[in-house]
Amino acid sequence: MKTIAPDHARTEAAAERYSTGSVVSKDGTIIGYRQLGRGPAMVVLHGAMESSQSHMQLGEALADSFTVYLPDRRGRGLSGPYRKDHTIETDVQDIAAVLAKTNAHDVMGVSSGAIIWLQAALTLPAIRKAVIFEPPLPINGSLPTGFVQRYERELAKGEVAAALVTAMKGTQMDPRSLTSSRAGCSSGSRRRCWPASRRKPAATT
Repeated sequence: MKTIAPDHARTEAAAERYSTGSVVSKDGTIIGYRQLGRGPAMVVLHGAMESSQSHMQLGEALADSFTVYLPDRRGRGLSGPYRKDHTIETDVQDIAAVLAKTNAHDVMGVSSGAIIWLQAALTLPAIRKAVIFEPPLPINGSLPTGFVQRYERELAKGEVAAALVTAMKGTQMDPRSLTSSRAGCSSGSRRRCWPASRRKPAATT
């Protein structure tokens, strides 16, 4: 995903127009959210290296048509901490509590937030429409997975910084890969805006 520097002036302006709230998840953990706009409820869930504040500008853009709820996933901002036994089902329980509180049926997820909504849609009938943006799903070898074992070993040893570097390189989100990607985009070809491992194989005849 291309990284875009935040427009702090617009984010601060949005902050003046939102309110905050919270719900209690199934295990008692507080899940906080930011709320802005008016209209049908929509819940926007951020990715792994983000928080609810990452999508304040998106919330502003939707605010004329929707009441936008921007929850913080655990370990961030307004929400409580991770548990040692945290799984994607924990995430689903968290957003189920948000949906129940907000009466939302429209959802949007970015990156790993999109994965959480896909999992949630299997069991939560409240979800009627979902916008799934750049879910990190390898398809037919489109993303390398060889780094995962090293990543898990480093995490098990408590080497968090090393694990982060391994994950960034493995998913081609490191500076070198992003610089190469931006250079490819300058040619005007959309296909070249993505690292080779993320492209779909060319059709053969």
